[in-house]
Amino acid sequence: MTPKPRRGRGEGALVELPERGLWMGRVTIAPGKRRSVYGRTRAECLAKMRQSLTNAATGQPEPDRRVTVERFLREWLEGSARTRLRGSTLHGYTHYVEQHLIPALGRIRLVDLDPEDVDDLLATRLAAGLSPQTCGHLRAILRSALTWGQKRGRVVRNAAALADAPRIERKELTPLTVEQARQLVEAARADEWGVLYTLALDTGMRQGELIGLQWEHVNMQRRTLQVVQVRERVNGPARFGPPKSASSKRTVTFTATTEAMLREHRTRQNGARLKAGNRWEDLGLVFTTSLG
Repeated sequence: MTPKPRRGRGEGALVELPERGLWMGRVTIAPGKRRSVYGRTRAECLAKMRQSLTNAATGQPEPDRRVTVERFLREWLEGSARTRLRGSTLHGYTHYVEQHLIPALGRIRLVDLDPEDVDDLLATRLAAGLSPQTCGHLRAILRSALTWGQKRGRVVRNAAALADAPRIERKELTPLTVEQARQLVEAARADEWGVLYTLALDTGMRQGELIGLQWEHVNMQRRTLQVVQVRERVNGPARFGPPKSASSKRTVTFTATTEAMLREHRTRQNGARLKAGNRWEDLGLVFTTSLG
């Protein structure tokens, strides 16, 4: 079947390609220079044609049609994401990109990525058993990458932002009762890491904040401590880094029970230091291995 041109006034050449399930549009962006765009619907194709004309009129570069979603996402991970994100966050993003986004969307040309493609990805992953929250992470990561691409003229619109977000049912948290908390603290006294559990219960600190806590940031007299760093390990040696957000840097208080357990813990740690001798790696940490 020969495609039949269907154009509106001032639209350029707009052609339906039934065998491919697409519409193709061609516009003149400069004397002797034409640009072809594709869309799943006539309206979508027309919008891309008008965007090409707008780009040409305002001097904005046309997105490179050779770039695939896979290539774009890898560039984003190695560039912007690597410099902005914490190691653990980058590790998680890379996992989602490699395991889900690239297998499903990687072969699509970046300029052709549509909200429908993202909707299909999320629906497929939900049907495969991923939780709505995980699918929401996928959409958020792709949206962040495309936002970066928009700022640099790599993409015209953010297909992930236009896609429907998965419906996530928030589960209501059930905190421990006062009696349950007392039972936990009492049981923790007999455990090697009991003071760690008690301090977590007492302050609400995150795991990385607890592991990164140093004695210099603990004030026994005032029963306060400063959260200024976290310690994390991602594909390599553990390292210190800033807390999750600016507001995460804070001063928290702890109880007399926790203070007593911390003092006992420090005495045991000093004994371990003497036993380890020159093998002890002194980083000033509150919670350590037998070698510091």
